[in-house]
Amino acid sequence: MITWTNNGNLNKASLSILLKDKTIYYVSVRAIDMVGNASKVATSNGIVSDFVPPKIISILPEKGKLLNLLQSTTINFYTSEPITNSSLDVSSRSGTPVDFYIDLNDSTAIKTSNVISITIVKPLVSDDQLLIKIDSLKDQAGNILNGLAFNYDVSLLGDYDMDGDISITDLATFINGWNTGDLSLELGPAVGNVPNLKPVTDAKYDSRDMMAFTRMWHWNTNKLSKQQTKMIADQGSSLNTVIEPSHIVFNPPKGTQAVELILDYPAMDIQFDIAQNKGLSDEGLALSNVDTLNGRLVYQIAYFEANNEPIRINTKHLQKNDIAVNLTYQFIGHDNVILSAGSDVMDIMPVPSQFALHDNYPNPFNPVTTISYDLPKNAYVNLIIYDVMGREVANLASKEMSAGYQTMTWNARNNAGAPVSAGIYFYQIQTRDFVKTKKMVLLK
Repeated sequence: MITWTNNGNLNKASLSILLKDKTIYYVSVRAIDMVGNASKVATSNGIVSDFVPPKIISILPEKGKLLNLLQSTTINFYTSEPITNSSLDVSSRSGTPVDFYIDLNDSTAIKTSNVISITIVKPLVSDDQLLIKIDSLKDQAGNILNGLAFNYDVSLLGDYDMDGDISITDLATFINGWNTGDLSLELGPAVGNVPNLKPVTDAKYDSRDMMAFTRMWHWNTNKLSKQQTKMIADQGSSLNTVIEPSHIVFNPPKGTQAVELILDYPAMDIQFDIAQNKGLSDEGLALSNVDTLNGRLVYQIAYFEANNEPIRINTKHLQKNDIAVNLTYQFIGHDNVILSAGSDVMDIMPVPSQFALHDNYPNPFNPVTTISYDLPKNAYVNLIIYDVMGREVANLASKEMSAGYQTMTWNARNNAGAPVSAGIYFYQIQTRDFVKTKKMVLLK
């Protein structure tokens, strides 16, 4: 509170007081004539002192938010007070120029804050990062703030659901967009290097859209192959699979529009290969990736129309033991509805390509030896030991056996359980399609 001061006949006055920030001051004026008559007092509406620069109090979408490279995005910066000026710049990590425009909203339309709107113009570069810098943020009192910076990541080309993974649902979305002519989902032509591709769309779907998606899909799949297999909770109908000696058949449920199969396996023991055609066809787009070093096969296919034709994966056994293969699967229907999904462990039993009887081990032996033989299919098997006179000594097997690599041991005893004498013996395998005899020596 300052008492009345005499300003003489001047029409302005200076007040020698220390003002406080964000404080309202009121000034009252009255006039006095030469004979001392005083006028009515006139009081101002209030003057607000301001010595603090403005601040950004909130941002929408918030900093760090993933931006869709296929859509233009408007980012609103809300300030702590109305501002009269600002300087903005947008740059990208990839070095690609970014198209944008700025709208500084009229502060009269906002009572408590102003808004700086910046619109990032599509398309952006896949897997890029944008840096927005704000300088010269100036309020009505002339206070200025500099050096504000905000980062935003850009989505992957082909990652329509923006979850950081180009998955089977993204493939299904892409094929559905192709099938329906939805140009908002178009990806090509694209320029640049994977993963930093920038779509330069031409309002039509063709091989260049397919190549853009395929290139990103393979990059993403190779990246994920170094990670642990994802586990999927069981959903929908049960898995319908038939495991044959040389292949596995997956039977999709009715209404399937897209399929994902991921097999993780010991690469030194078994290998897999997709029998289906790959690439774009009249049916849809099929993509596969086989990592023979780490032991992973990824197969995805999306159809233009529902398709429940069986999917065959060929197997190549590299050793004779049963193999445990980790499987994750998804069968997707219309509108990306999950028809069947889950994780499973498949026990794959190697099966030989032909009948065989192998040398016993050890040979010579005392008193036990192992006899190995191969059955390419189920068969009734007789495995008989004979002496040098051709007389039956022991019958090790007379029964139906499953296809596979089989072994039997002989403890040098006859059918009555009595030990036999040292000497030369013959062992013979008998099936309807195969008979083979080999010699062994028993030592004492």
